[in-house]
Amino acid sequence: MFPAVLTATLFALSVIFGHRAARLIGSLEANFWRVVIATVILTLWGFTFGTGLSGGAVAWFALSGAVGIGIGDYAYFYALPKLGPRTTALFNQCLMAPFGALIEWIWLGVHPNAKQGLFCGVTLIGVGIALRSPKGNETMRRITPIGVLLAMIGAAGGATGAVVSRKGFEVVKASGQHLDGITAGFQRMIGGFVISLVVYAILRLAHQRTQADLESAGSPAPIEKPQHIWPWILANALAGQTFGVSCMQWALANNTSATVLVIVSTTPILVIPLAHFFEGERITPRAVIGTLIAVGGVAGLILSH
Repeated sequence: MFPAVLTATLFALSVIFGHRAARLIGSLEANFWRVVIATVILTLWGFTFGTGLSGGAVAWFALSGAVGIGIGDYAYFYALPKLGPRTTALFNQCLMAPFGALIEWIWLGVHPNAKQGLFCGVTLIGVGIALRSPKGNETMRRITPIGVLLAMIGAAGGATGAVVSRKGFEVVKASGQHLDGITAGFQRMIGGFVISLVVYAILRLAHQRTQADLESAGSPAPIEKPQHIWPWILANALAGQTFGVSCMQWALANNTSATVLVIVSTTPILVIPLAHFFEGERITPRAVIGTLIAVGGVAGLILSH
């Protein structure tokens, strides 16, 4: 379970870094360039310290990346400016667990036992309590239907990608081979980068046409993008797509998708102190209580194995 806890920690850092990058340079550019950086780093690992394209499940991991990174992450990044880091993390990470459990149950016939299901429920309840903001809170007023829809699409894409990765590890084990988490992350980036490139090109063209229409109508040209964006993109790429996703593949190699996704669903709780430090968001007593409940659920889930 340690890899899943480490994944949640890295994902929490990625949420903050990604939110800052999206605010500075836009969701489209921020997500695409973090994918490019992560692809370069993971490719270097895959063909030096890793095992490259071995394992016999490259197609499964590439499909996982195509759905999870190419579709899920774009929706997630577009939700960040609309909902803020805490609320986006709540919708995305908490919905990934039930989506993942349902997909894994229907497709692979795997589901948590009664005790694990109980602790999964406790964890999700704790997360919900911790992230529920009081009336009048600025974060809750920013919720929009399109933001919620994007976060749900991101959660569905991420959950599907996780289950497909789980299937990939089953194929690797069935062939008597071994695949480390970072190499699996590299194989996953193959599909993720291809789809991300296609989506980026389509959306970039659409944005250019919109910008041209605004300029022809007399609207002012957009200000130049800040140069100090790159440290945020690099930090986001390392915490999320590089080390975070690699740790998640490590966790999926030995645990069910539902169990891993429940532990990763504690990411929004870890975002709370980070959002307080980076964004100045207030920490409420409800957040502390919810955190204790969620941590208790994760602890029970770990001890039930």
